Amino acid sequence: VEGRRVCIVGDESSVRVAAQYAMTNYNPGLGYLEIASLAADQQALSARSEAPIIVQGAQFVARFTVTVPAISTSPSAAPDPFPPTSFGSGRFLESQTLARAA
Repeated sequence: VEGRRVCIVGDESSVRVAAQYAMTNYNPGLGYLEIASLAADQQALSARSEAPIIVQGAQFVARFTVTVPAISTSPSAAPDPFPPTSFGSGRFLESQTLARAA
């Protein structure tokens, strides 16, 4: 759009962000976040491109995958017996406001 790159449907499948999760009396656990699926209103209906453009819209479905569980700070140093739920939601933040897609 106006010479700038935009995200198109399909780009979301390449998003993978390292993340930590924390619990009381545990050292943080590690994992990564991915976009599992876009919300229905996150595709521009009237923008022209080779594929639909992703717009801010509502919240997408996010997936968190634990790679290293949190470890108890007690002498037993036991791993987290109940790792976090694997699905949640996320939101896109606007990074430019020069052009609008509907």
